[in-house]
Amino acid sequence: MNLLGLQKRYVAEVRGEIEKIYSKTYYVLQQNQKEVFDQYEKHIAEKAFKLEQAIEKAIVKCNQAAKRAEQATEKLFKLKTWWDLIWYASPIAVLLNFIWRVFEFFAGG
Repeated sequence: MNLLGLQKRYVAEVRGEIEKIYSKTYYVLQQNQKEVFDQYEKHIAEKAFKLEQAIEKAIVKCNQAAKRAEQATEKLFKLKTWWDLIWYASPIAVLLNFIWRVFEFFAGG
């Protein structure tokens, strides 16, 4: 066999070994990548589930707070009768009466 034929054969063998090594390395990287992405997906799913639960709890609390605020405002300024109007207006009337009497006192009246 001549030198050129031997060289081609060794190059082919080396190339074959390189391709085998490359193939095995690529397969290992692919498997590792798949494992990493699977773990990442699992982690993200857990975090998303916890976030969803936290949001649902917050929504429930917000709804409760809104109902309480609505009930409080209904109790504060609900005028059903004239008596309710007098009840809410009387402190303002007393304050205005006091201011008027002080004004009259200092005005000399």
